[in-house]
Amino acid sequence: MKQNKINVISWIIAIVNVIISLLYILQLPEVIPTHFNLNWVCDGMGSRWTGMFTTVLPLLFCMFFPQIRKYIGKENVKYSGITQFAFMIYFVVLHWDVLFTMRSGIQIGDQLESGSFIWILFGSFSLLYIVMGNYMPVIQQNHFLGFRVKWTLENEACWRVTHRFAGKLFVIFGICSMLLLLLGIILDIPAVSGSVVLFLMLCIPCVWVCCYAYQHRNDKD
Repeated sequence: MKQNKINVISWIIAIVNVIISLLYILQLPEVIPTHFNLNWVCDGMGSRWTGMFTTVLPLLFCMFFPQIRKYIGKENVKYSGITQFAFMIYFVVLHWDVLFTMRSGIQIGDQLESGSFIWILFGSFSLLYIVMGNYMPVIQQNHFLGFRVKWTLENEACWRVTHRFAGKLFVIFGICSMLLLLLGIILDIPAVSGSVVLFLMLCIPCVWVCCYAYQHRNDKD
């Protein structure tokens, strides 16, 4: 998609999301669950308008992302557009996940029957890994997208081999985390335990890629 088209589509999604969210929130009770502890037991209630906090995330992304394109470079415009759209969808999914949780009807001291919030959160993040992994190898050196560590920014060859490696790694870990999510749902693994494992699993590729960049810091073109 061309960048202008992505901008227009992103704004449409963000605005429509706000309108539908307002209509949805008006159907919620005046007081809804707003906070849960690590065991998904409700320990905080608040106004239904609390749900509007996550509504503005896509709007903020639409406003601020175009301002940073000058740091990306013309050669990365296509990838930046894909990144913008992917994160837009992620923020919308995250927002509605929050709203659906608020409609659970539970009270202080009640436990949420399902930890679906955390599964959806990490499931959508895993899909982001797969999307980013597919485009990681084509990113050119810049100061905003990709792994901008000292060794990749100073050495073009290091940047190139690191991002080719990162692309494969992100796709593999994204698929593995999706399978792990499915396994967690089938085996009814507690959301807290599953979220810790998934968080660590999604962090591993970033650390691994940085180590890989260090090992190739002296590569020659």
